[in-house]
Amino acid sequence: MSMDQLSATPEKYLPHRGSMLFEQQLLQGDAESGKTRYRIPAQSIFLDQKGQLLPAALVELAAQSFAFVQGFFGEEGVTRGVLAEVSAFRCVGCGLTPGEELLICTEKKFELLPFIVVDFRIERVDAPGATFASGTLKIFVEVWQSEEGASK
Repeated sequence: MSMDQLSATPEKYLPHRGSMLFEQQLLQGDAESGKTRYRIPAQSIFLDQKGQLLPAALVELAAQSFAFVQGFFGEEGVTRGVLAEVSAFRCVGCGLTPGEELLICTEKKFELLPFIVVDFRIERVDAPGATFASGTLKIFVEVWQSEEGASK
């Protein structure tokens, strides 16, 4: 199946609902990295009083993008996790407004359970290759124990 034929929706892979869910389109990915597309909605709890997307929303968007890709391509399916830390966050020219479309690229750097470290970068669709936001996420994931006691 080609990636442009994917019709996966994030609701199947994320616990977020309502205003906390970033509705994204899965573009490509595998168990280690992926790319999603997001259109900023006219109404969002992540918009400031001027109608611009809050920079902190980009961190949540990246975390949800990674979880969406991992849920779709990962061997374990849906994994419960929580964003534990953000480092090296950088945002240049963040005045994003409703209707703008973004490309979110995530890549797993390493895994030391119960943590996964992920790098992300975000570009505007109308300026591909020009990263305007980036950072590193540390995600805490639940480690399930099998009946024999070994971690899965």
